[in-house]
Amino acid sequence: MNPDLPLDYYIDLLRSIKQRFPRIHIHAFSPPEFVEFVEFFDPPGATFKDKVRWVMQRLVDAGLDSLPGGGGEIFAHPVRRKIGLGKCDADKWLDTMEVAHSLGLFTSATMMFGHIEGYADRIHHMLLVRDRQDRALADGRAHYVSFISWPFQRENTPLGRLPDWDGPSPVAPEFPGDVLARALGDGANPDIDYRDLGPAAALFGRVVRRSGAADYLRTQAISRLVLDNVYSIGASWVTMGPHIGQMGLLCGATDMGSVMMEENVVSAAGTTYCLDEAVICRLIRESGFIPAQRNNTYDPLRIHAGPDSPDRVVSDWSLHRARRLHVERPIELRIKPRARPQPAAGAPSPA
Repeated sequence: MNPDLPLDYYIDLLRSIKQRFPRIHIHAFSPPEFVEFVEFFDPPGATFKDKVRWVMQRLVDAGLDSLPGGGGEIFAHPVRRKIGLGKCDADKWLDTMEVAHSLGLFTSATMMFGHIEGYADRIHHMLLVRDRQDRALADGRAHYVSFISWPFQRENTPLGRLPDWDGPSPVAPEFPGDVLARALGDGANPDIDYRDLGPAAALFGRVVRRSGAADYLRTQAISRLVLDNVYSIGASWVTMGPHIGQMGLLCGATDMGSVMMEENVVSAAGTTYCLDEAVICRLIRESGFIPAQRNNTYDPLRIHAGPDSPDRVVSDWSLHRARRLHVERPIELRIKPRARPQPAAGAPSPA
């Protein structure tokens, strides 16, 4: 966030978009941005939620329609303190979404796993979303419409430079994140000092346990079971690739996202797949489902069941292969040949 930009800049931005494209749905500003807004603009209000509401209401009046779930990461405080230094804590993230729901804005929730967290931290994260969703639904307000999780992408990140956990050892018989998550007790002991939990926990934040395809699909399936009050579970083919995303439809996912024009988060970590509409429809249909186009509140707009569906009019699938959204071009090295020294006058020529 640029601290030199006033709130009026964002208000004018939203208004100008709505004036030019009145039918467009503006899905923008995740909780960390609102925390920064409160920090930069110091709006009136007795509490953090009051201040967020003051800012958010003005953005809603200017055209904001819903909030994305960016910055969710993992809610467990010790983990978040390690991997999200400078980002908002779990309470502020959840409180920001609660304010959005009270103003009639639908939102999404996210989770990034497969780094230093324990398995119990993932469940704790889901349960916090579930609890806030129950509150929103009980009040008859707007609520979370989707939950999307994906594994940590390590390329080009400081956290990615940590070594992989090699498995149980005499010093660390279990993964440090699991030791700490158990001691944390689903958030009951948020200020626990992991250095007091023995040699295994002392390695917390120094090794990563990456998540592969099987672990990702299991975690997604668990999220579908835990979050039975959230309408949609999204498959993360953007990070996992098209066919793991397709398998996600058989592991609890009900949504394959959308065609992207640009993405700047996971692609910065080196992993972003790009699929067009026809390929997404084909992946869904080959999984035994009927593809349908939706809007941001998950209302069906078009059912692709007929012969004119995007995947059924393709004659050459070689033109629709998955590709990377961002491709780093190889550096072209141009070497200028150095002129050979000329022999002095009268000197013999080299052999």
